[in-house]
Amino acid sequence: MLFLRVALAIVLVVALAPVCLAQSMMQTNDYSVKPFNFEVTEAIGSGVLAQAVSSQAVSSQAVSSQASFQSKAKSSHGHLGLSLGKGGGKSSGKGGGKGYCYDYTLRLTSLLMDRDRANGAVLLDTASGNARVLAPDTGINAGARVNLIRNQGGGQARELVFTGLFSDNGLEFGIVHDDHVLPTMPQISILDDGVTLSNYQSSFLSVEYNHRNRRSDRLTTLWGFRWINLDEDYNYTIIAPGGPQVIAGRTEAMNNLFGFQLGTEGVIFQRGCLRIEGGIRAGAYWNMSEHDSAFAAVPFPGVAIVTDEGNDIAFQSEIEFTGVYQLNELWWARIGYQFMWLEGVALAPDQVSAMNLATMSGIDTAGSPFYHGTLFQLERRW
Repeated sequence: MLFLRVALAIVLVVALAPVCLAQSMMQTNDYSVKPFNFEVTEAIGSGVLAQAVSSQAVSSQAVSSQASFQSKAKSSHGHLGLSLGKGGGKSSGKGGGKGYCYDYTLRLTSLLMDRDRANGAVLLDTASGNARVLAPDTGINAGARVNLIRNQGGGQARELVFTGLFSDNGLEFGIVHDDHVLPTMPQISILDDGVTLSNYQSSFLSVEYNHRNRRSDRLTTLWGFRWINLDEDYNYTIIAPGGPQVIAGRTEAMNNLFGFQLGTEGVIFQRGCLRIEGGIRAGAYWNMSEHDSAFAAVPFPGVAIVTDEGNDIAFQSEIEFTGVYQLNELWWARIGYQFMWLEGVALAPDQVSAMNLATMSGIDTAGSPFYHGTLFQLERRW
């Protein structure tokens, strides 16, 4: 019996020892197995998810804010560039800070100019106290000018200019006396008192091609080539009834000037949309001139035809001052005054005293006409 009790005790100890040891270890280290709490887990998961969603929303809002800021910055930059571009001179487009803001500039100018000469041409000379009979000048010259400017960028531009002036002084009357002479070589004497009738026509044409360089917002320099054509006709008739004597003549003088010119344009004063500008151009030219005259004198010396040519150096210069008003972003209006001077050209009335009836030749290229008058201009840029 004792043996059986001892054997049963040993079996129980061997069987229960691992279970007791495991339970003791779990109690000591708090590794006890507890039931799984789904409510707590769900709450924790919901909190983590909400936090993740909130973080994503904040991130999206930051990205949206950054994109909005960049969009506004671009829009502001674009608006700033447009404003500066339209304002002129500061555009970051062609030419940078001192470049041109437009590709093309068109200027249409109306000209109304008077013409004077340093020395009036003598139609009839005299050795007595009677006054000379001077040939009339052309008077008012009306015309137009067209400037087309192509901007190249970097402050550089090309310019093409057409200018035309025309005049006709109508029919002029004068008084002659029997001591007057027609100052040809040799001279032709007037036989009796009488009258003169004359008409003077003149045309000025010019084409120029210039390279423009914008030095700053207020100064532009230019250089280029220019062709000038000055073509004139002078018709005169002298009637002395007591002679009887009649002299009728026609004189034509043509000048073709080819040369090089320099110039500058600048802003003298500016306030708001109003400014005052000034400009000057001057050049040296080779003048290929021609003189053709024909006249008939009754009773003598009869019919004469005189022709000649000349090749001489000539000069041309012009100065203008204009007031400019900016109408809007594309249109400008100008009004101003211009001076233009020519030196070394053949004028039609001057050829009367240059005629040599013995050689049927002669030409005078010492003419110096001076033009001055108003200008009205519209400017369009695009």
